[in-house]
Formats: sequence, structure tokens, C-alpha cells
Amino acid sequence: MTRPRVLFISHDATRTGAPIVLLNLVRWLKENSDLDMHILLKRGGALAADFAEVAPTSGWFPNNAELSLPARFMANLAVEVGGAHDAKKRSPIQRAVRGGLHREVVRRRRARFDGGQGFDLVYANSAGSAELLPHIGAGGPIIAHVHELEYQLRHDAGRDGLRQLLRLPSRYIAAADRVKSTLVGLGVPDDRIDVCREFLDTQAAQPGADAIERAREDLGIPAGTFIVGGSGTIDWRKGTDLFLLVAAAFRRRGAHRRARFLWVGGQPAGVQRAQVQFDIDQLGLSECVTVLPAQANPLDKFGLMDVFLLSSRSDPYPLVCLETAALGKPQVSFDNGGISEFIEDDCGFVVPYLDVEAAADRLVELHDNPELRQRLGRRAAAKVRERHDISVEAPRLLEVVERTLREGAARPAD
Repeated sequence: MTRPRVLFISHDATRTGAPIVLLNLVRWLKENSDLDMHILLKRGGALAADFAEVAPTSGWFPNNAELSLPARFMANLAVEVGGAHDAKKRSPIQRAVRGGLHREVVRRRRARFDGGQGFDLVYANSAGSAELLPHIGAGGPIIAHVHELEYQLRHDAGRDGLRQLLRLPSRYIAAADRVKSTLVGLGVPDDRIDVCREFLDTQAAQPGADAIERAREDLGIPAGTFIVGGSGTIDWRKGTDLFLLVAAAFRRRGAHRRARFLWVGGQPAGVQRAQVQFDIDQLGLSECVTVLPAQANPLDKFGLMDVFLLSSRSDPYPLVCLETAALGKPQVSFDNGGISEFIEDDCGFVVPYLDVEAAADRLVELHDNPELRQRLGRRAAAKVRERHDISVEAPRLLEVVERTLREGAARPAD
């Protein structure tokens, strides 16, 4: 019997939530299914080699050697003229170069995926991969695994990506109930959506006590210091600025409370990092706020934290909340997305949207009441094991894949 050929598409291979979830899923599927898996990365990243260890992996953007001579010239020219990410800031020559390269990439990649390499199913992980769907030679149905809320879908996925996301898939997987509600609001029928929340391997997500202590020593944090953690890229959506405002509000509630606010993630330099440092200096927080760049393995830093603060303006169901909760860390979050479905009333607090003072009050409560902190943390860790371990969610995702394959096989040919 022929094994089903399934193409998994990731918008990139960075150490961020959606690619990490996909990597964990394909690793599990390799051991627990008979799928003939192939992986396509729209962009690269630190996890590209890890994907390649699991299954044959291609990059959407070709190497220079694969390009035609005119395209190589344009690629070299693109380096010379720069590559502004904001389309409004690009010069006419930049737009022309990027347009020419895009057409060349589409032509090359479409030839590869249409050239007799039809797939029985395509699994598009995140809305950012949806714009590739028209160029893939799929002989079967498409599943879109959506990890985004409306803001990201409308502003980050791009107009074409959102159009393809709503037009082509036959089935959707939503990372939270709020994500499902968002899709329904955009016109996706309710009965075409399965909710499968984010997950992790809870056994692998446990740093050793020695690693945690070394991290404390490296950061120069005295034992007994109350540590509030935050994590993510440094940007508007993740609310790094709000994290700092909560730190300032917490400090106003009593200088006697020794605390360190530790943010893990983002670039070590650049405009956004400089802006964060400017705010730290202006708020007088240099002695109590530490900002670290993205870590290859952040678990030892997560292990240092007493509480995790999700300061995002919009976040569907962030994996970092599950990673820190698995380590027994209670959660404090603005009402900003799906994580309230996890926190509920037994492993932390959800405060009104962008209510910095309310967030600071809850942190003070957790600082002053170690027994409450430990009780909420224990429940958080238990809930991750019960609901979000890979052994729980990965089989549900496989069931969606197998059901969609059966439905596609049963559908009469056009």
C-alpha cells in the first residue's frame, strides 16, 4: 500500500512558537505514523537543520546556483540597494528587484512542485505559509493550521496570504477557541475547523537544577530574588514596552520588594532593542530589568522565573506560556487572546486588556504570598501535562490528517 505523501509548509524555521510546534509534530509523526513526509520552508532559520533531520526539506527561496543569470544579477543588486522590509520605504529599484526575484522564485519552485510531485495532502502551518499554496502541486486536500488572531491575519499574513488562507484549504486547525472564532468571523464554516491547542514534550522541557543555578550566577541575580519573566520578539504585538511599564508600576508599590524583571528574546542590537534600552533608562529600571537576546535553549532562564508575565497585545496561544507553566510558573496575562483558556481560575490571573496597574497588583500578590504562588504553579504544571503534552495533542492532529486524507480520497475527481 502506498504511503500518503504529505507536504508540511512552515513560514520559517526560527525558534518561535509555530515552527517549534511543527517541528515537534513531524518528529512525533515520524515515529508514530506511516506518512511519507516532505517539508517546505518559506524562509530559513536556526531550526532548518532540525527539520532536515526529520524529512526531506526544501527552501522556497532558491540558492544562487539555482537562479538564472539575470536573477543572480538581481540578487546581487538587491544586496547593494538594501532590502527594506516595509514596502512603503522601498525605492522603485528595490521594488523592481524584489518583484523580479519573486517571479523567478515562483517559476523555479512551481516547476519543482508541479513536476509530477503531487502530494496527497498539504499541511500549511501558520497563515504566513498560505501564499505558497497556489504554487504547490497538491493532488489532494489542504489543511491550514492557524496560530494567529485577527490582527496577525490581517496585517502580518498580507492581503494575498489571507485571501489564499480563506480560499484554498478544505480543513482548518485552530490553536485556540479564540482562533476558531476569528476564522468563523472571517467566513470559514464552523464545521470545517478543529481546535487543537499548542503542545510540547513536557519531559524534555525540564532543565536541571544545576543549569538553573548557573544561569542565576551568570546573570548575577542573588538567591531569593523574586523574578518576573517575559519572552518573545521585541515588538509592538509582544508588548515589550508594556512589560517595562508593569515593572515600573510594581516598583512603585514598594521598594522593599526585591524583584528582577527578565525578558528573554529578540535581537541583541538594532533599533527596537535600542528603543527598549531607552525606555529602561528613562524609567530608571536599569538595576531591575534584564533583557537577553533569543536563546538556543531558554529553559534554564525560564527555570529562574517565579512568575511569567504575558504582556502581549495580541497572542493566540503562546507556546512560552506552556513552557514556563510546565516548570511550575503561575501566569499573569492581559486579556489578549487564547491563553485565558489555559489560565482559567486556577493557575494564574488574567487582567483587563493593557491594565498595567492591575497586572502589577497581581504580581505584588504573588510576591507577597509564596503559598499562593506555589499552589498556582503546581496546578499550571499539572494542566500542561494533562492537556498539552505531545502525547495528548499530536494524536489528535494525526487523526485530523488521516480523516482529511480519507475525505479527499472519497471525493469524486473534478
